[in-house]
Amino acid sequence: MSFLKNLFGPPDIPKLKQEGNVGGLLKLLGHTDWHVRRDAAVALAALGDPRGVDALCVALDSQEPKARQAAATALAELRDRRAAQPLVLTYQKELAQPETDAEVRAALETALLI
Repeated sequence: MSFLKNLFGPPDIPKLKQEGNVGGLLKLLGHTDWHVRRDAAVALAALGDPRGVDALCVALDSQEPKARQAAATALAELRDRRAAQPLVLTYQKELAQPETDAEVRAALETALLI
């Protein structure tokens, strides 16, 4: 499958954002490349569409700190009450880890203050 990635190139996130293609951006939150997941989260936040909330809450569990940070930041911008409990749970997990990422923690704290 990796040969297809090289054949077609990375997803065109700016185009999906410009078109308001929330469904396409939601699919990219499950992409194997954390850069794509991060950029899709940022694009979803910029669109301000509440359909992204559930998928962004799932993205809080990403193994990649930058993807978790982007999901938390996007949820902060969307200001949807459905994100409150997942944000709190993710924050508690971050605090329990001996080597937590300071930027992820800061994004979660910001999201919880809104």
